[in-house]
Amino acid sequence: MITPILIGAHFLADFTLQPNRLADLKSKKISYVLLHGLIHAAVMAGVGFSCVDARAFVTPFLIIALSHVAVDILRQIIDRRFPNGNVLFWSFVTDQAVHISIIIAVSVHFGLQEYVTPALTGALETDGLRQYIVFLILLITVWDPAAVFVSKMFSWLDYRDGHEPAGDAKTGRIIGKLERLIIVVLVMSNQLGGIGFVLTAKSVARFKQLEDQNFAEKYLVGTLASVAIAIISSVVMRYYL
Repeated sequence: MITPILIGAHFLADFTLQPNRLADLKSKKISYVLLHGLIHAAVMAGVGFSCVDARAFVTPFLIIALSHVAVDILRQIIDRRFPNGNVLFWSFVTDQAVHISIIIAVSVHFGLQEYVTPALTGALETDGLRQYIVFLILLITVWDPAAVFVSKMFSWLDYRDGHEPAGDAKTGRIIGKLERLIIVVLVMSNQLGGIGFVLTAKSVARFKQLEDQNFAEKYLVGTLASVAIAIISSVVMRYYL
């Protein structure tokens, strides 16, 4: 259970606690990359040292924190050199894949599950608290990280040099977040039939726009990606219940 908790901490620091303003400044000055690295390290330290024995987590923490800054700097160099939607999307995907892979590798290599603190062990053995932790990790995952992924995917499809597609992007992002949240609840409650109702309601609101083939194709891709993230995340986390 410690691995998904650390991944949840990563998502919290890398997305929820990284406003758009900071993300923009990171692309201009390396000092802001370091600032983000400090925020990420603080969150990871707070969560990690609360869940794992301090002596066992020191080296894993340093690896996660330092590698995060190094990967972010490398990504910024690539993004500045190739500032187009195609590169920006795949650099984002690769960046997250590397961060998550490092967390998983460190957790497995150092056997962090064997050094879980008594407090976390007690919480995980209590059904109510265990469910709360699982839902919290799911909420963190499907809220901001998934929204950013879908947004960057639209930029990639539009190929507009990394800028979000014009229009009601903010409203669409909120709809997507609520959609994923509802799907998570439905999957975790074993009410899969309700997913069809959610997708139908969303499609009705976009009925007129669906007459535009270009919009309809992007809408379908975005919806399927959003739903897939919610379902896959829920299925994976159900294992930990």
